[in-house]
Amino acid sequence: MRIKRVNSYLSFLKKITLGCAYALLIVCLFLMMASDTWAKRTIKGKIIDEDGKPGAGLEVHAYDQDKAKKDTLMGKVKTDGNGVYAISYKGGHWDSSLGHKDTSWRPDIYIAVFEHQRLLKKSDVYRDVKLKDDIVINVQIPAIRYIEGNIVDQNKKSVEGICVIALDDDRESLMDKMSGLHESTPGSPIPSEVKEIIGKAAKDEKADFLGFGMTDKNGKFNIAYRGGHWDKSLSHKDTRWRPDIYIIMFKKNAKGKWSEVGRSGIRRDHTLREKLVFKDEPVQIP
Repeated sequence: MRIKRVNSYLSFLKKITLGCAYALLIVCLFLMMASDTWAKRTIKGKIIDEDGKPGAGLEVHAYDQDKAKKDTLMGKVKTDGNGVYAISYKGGHWDSSLGHKDTSWRPDIYIAVFEHQRLLKKSDVYRDVKLKDDIVINVQIPAIRYIEGNIVDQNKKSVEGICVIALDDDRESLMDKMSGLHESTPGSPIPSEVKEIIGKAAKDEKADFLGFGMTDKNGKFNIAYRGGHWDKSLSHKDTRWRPDIYIIMFKKNAKGKWSEVGRSGIRRDHTLREKLVFKDEPVQIP
């Protein structure tokens, strides 16, 4: 009798042990699946310009494109000195309105590259990205181009402290773009004082702002701007999309007020791969 009780007790313990083992296995499998689903994934790549130079210090945003609502920001980061970026995100159900059996819930990933809040380029959209995979997205952006020259007065002497703004002659009014002027030139954001100068020109100009520079003691200036398709309504085969560049010069008077003191002629259909030089541009100093 005692032996039967012992055997019965051992059998009961065995069943409990097996039941616990099965339950533990199910829990482990669930955790592994959850861990795999929500594990960190990486969107990575390199940003280079048209000349093959790295796009350093640019901001890269990764998005999940969604037709039903606003695209979801998955993460953002700045590129390093080599133009390389890496954005980590967690897997999961990216479109909660769809069932898990529908591949549409997988993220449709693309990246957007910004410089001082100005959008430089968007990548293609990579559809239904499997959450177990990392993804590599490389993007090519317009290269930095340069405008340089020197400013002289009516006596052919170099003039220091002239603010030179470069513009692309266009049918669209510059006044419509004033809110985004700080976005249009590489390097540091545009100082408020320079925005004020551009605002004066905006009343009469029909142009896109390219960039600005200040003359040194030798009257020399240098302006950096991004190349690109300057007239979106025209095809790339049409030379009219090249910028028609001219400069306007401003000088501050004794009362601290800026006024226009000269402007150049328009250099039509400038080839973006070439540096544009304004030599001995004259200004009228009161």
